[in-house]
Amino acid sequence: MIGHFLLTLTPEQEDEILTTAMLPNIWTGPCLVATVCRANEPRGLQEWRQSGHDGYMHVAVRYDKLCRRFGTPRINNAIRARILGNRLWRELSKSAALAYTQKEPNA
Repeated sequence: MIGHFLLTLTPEQEDEILTTAMLPNIWTGPCLVATVCRANEPRGLQEWRQSGHDGYMHVAVRYDKLCRRFGTPRINNAIRARILGNRLWRELSKSAALAYTQKEPNA
């Protein structure tokens, strides 16, 4: 659920998550969604709602529940690891595509 939400973020929004201390519940500090909204609205939010998800609130509630169950530091580290993994995957995909297009045909 949160992983799919993270895939809709821009690099600026990912940077905001990587550099901001996040806390569950909007009353105690910037949560995951509030951190993303500071950077900009996720570009995939419209598709997110059309697919049956309740936009921000669904992600925010899920984040809060996970923080209560596993602890905030553990959840924040998992989210940041996922973002870094997504970035690595994108870069490796670009490299693989570039290597494939530059490959010389066999004679």
